[in-house]
Amino acid sequence: MENNQQTKQKIDYVQEVIERVDKEFNSFKAEVLKKPPEEIFYTNYEIHVKTEISDVILENCLDEDIYKLLYDFGEGLLGYLYNDFLSTEYASVNTYDDTEEFIIDSIKYWRETSGGNNNV
Repeated sequence: MENNQQTKQKIDYVQEVIERVDKEFNSFKAEVLKKPPEEIFYTNYEIHVKTEISDVILENCLDEDIYKLLYDFGEGLLGYLYNDFLSTEYASVNTYDDTEEFIIDSIKYWRETSGGNNNV
């Protein structure tokens, strides 16, 4: 009975996504910091965009239903969002609102086009 109750416990989508994105960002940061200074200099745009996206996610700025979609994406979320940002005309991370809007639009588009499968 106790084991059955544990499996029925509600998943904390917000916390799970925060942990995944924090882990992915820290891994990205560690890899960048291994590079020579000039190479880091030329990585500044990726650093900026991933920082802005992760900040919004890590600071719990989104609705829980969006965190559920982000959770459903699985591993590699930050990389996916960065690549989608690069390919999305007029995408912006200039403000928290812009970044939040981009994340929401991106993950909803992923859900609609992939059927919820992470094929990135």
